[in-house]
Amino acid sequence: MFRFEVVDDSHRKHPDTSIQLSRRSSRNACAYDFYCPEECLILPGETVMVWTDVKAVLPARYMLMLNVRSSMGKYLISLANTQGWVDSDYANNPDNDGNIGLMLHNGGDRPYIIHAGDRIAQGMIVKYYTMDDDFVDAQREGGFGSTGK
Repeated sequence: MFRFEVVDDSHRKHPDTSIQLSRRSSRNACAYDFYCPEECLILPGETVMVWTDVKAVLPARYMLMLNVRSSMGKYLISLANTQGWVDSDYANNPDNDGNIGLMLHNGGDRPYIIHAGDRIAQGMIVKYYTMDDDFVDAQREGGFGSTGK
């Protein structure tokens, strides 16, 4: 059961905007494109959070690895935390219903404009493994960044 969904209305950051679900751009693309829901200006040295209003529903032992699109990287736009990792238990969490947020940083010397509908990140689904003696029973209780508290 792998799919992208629009988050519940109560957790949407752009309730009046039509949300474009993530999709691959070509048959052999390994990653899914994520789209900016509304125009965003990022000034030099500034970091902004862009909420996609999209969640990734994944089975256990799979995760979504996010990177800024290479076309944006040439303008020194990057994910502020260098790479985003979305755990399978992030979807449907009570804080934000799994809303995927991308913290973008402008490391250049010019303002950067992202238009509504622009592809801003790519996400690749990755299967991961755990050690045989790993018996963690703790469950996620929150949203963005909650497992690092």
